[in-house]
Amino acid sequence: MIVGGYLDPWDTRATELNKLTYKSFTAIANIYSEQNFSIIADYVWDLNEINLIKSNLDNKSLVETIFLIPNEEINIQRNNKRNAVTNTSQIKSYRKQFNKIKQSKDYTIIDNSTLSVKEVVELIIL
Repeated sequence: MIVGGYLDPWDTRATELNKLTYKSFTAIANIYSEQNFSIIADYVWDLNEINLIKSNLDNKSLVETIFLIPNEEINIQRNNKRNAVTNTSQIKSYRKQFNKIKQSKDYTIIDNSTLSVKEVVELIIL
């Protein structure tokens, strides 16, 4: 159990913290969904986590999963600019998962290598 402080989500000691994060997110998403708001989660989840979250949402039929995935070079460059850095092997592991689902009708993948935040939002919302 985490009493205070911070653990990276991929830290093996963060299991309980991650469960609380998923539970909190789904509770908030359900509240906003009841009021007909769009909910956008800007976070990195693997496919198992996404399916767990989707299974706990009240209105599953309105859920659209969209992944913003830049090309690998840009992905690594952006990561290196962040304060909490994911290591390159984790990025490559996630990219392998996403490459497997590119043809799936359950997910939309947007290459945001050259898109501004405004352009990404317009693609998703409009």
